Amino acid sequence: MRPPEPRAQDPQAGRGRIWVGLWGPAVVWLVHFLALYALAEFGCLSPLADRVVLGASLVAWLVLAVTAVCLALSGGITWLAWQVDQRLTPLATSGPEADPGPDAGRFAGRAGWMSGLLFTLIIAVEAVPVFFFLRDCGVKALP
Repeated sequence: MRPPEPRAQDPQAGRGRIWVGLWGPAVVWLVHFLALYALAEFGCLSPLADRVVLGASLVAWLVLAVTAVCLALSGGITWLAWQVDQRLTPLATSGPEADPGPDAGRFAGRAGWMSGLLFTLIIAVEAVPVFFFLRDCGVKALP
C-alpha cells in the first residue's frame, strides 16, 4: 500500500471559503463598531435608556447582545479559515517530494485565521467600555 500523495489544493476548500475566511472577521468587526456607535450614541437619548434590567440600562444589554453575536460570527469565520488552511496544507510535510512552494490559497487561509483571531480579540475588547460609560446611560444630568 502506497502512502497518500501530497495534495497542494483540496477542491472542497473553494475560493469563496478562502475569501470569507480572509475578509469575514474584518467585516464583522466593522459592523460591530458601527452598531456600537449607533447604540451608544442614539440609544442613550431614546426611551430605552430609562429602562434598567439587572442593574444596567437596556442599551447596555443591547450592546452586549450585539457583541455576543459578533463574537460568535467572527469566531466561526476564524474557525472556517483555520479549516481552509489545514485543508490546503500538504499532507506530506517531510521528504524530498514535500516542497509545497508558494501558494496564494494557503497564504490567504493562514492570514485569514490569524487576522480573524486579532479581529475577534478587538471585538471583545471593544465591549469593555460598556461597563464604565453606559452604566449611567439615560440618567438625567442635573442642570
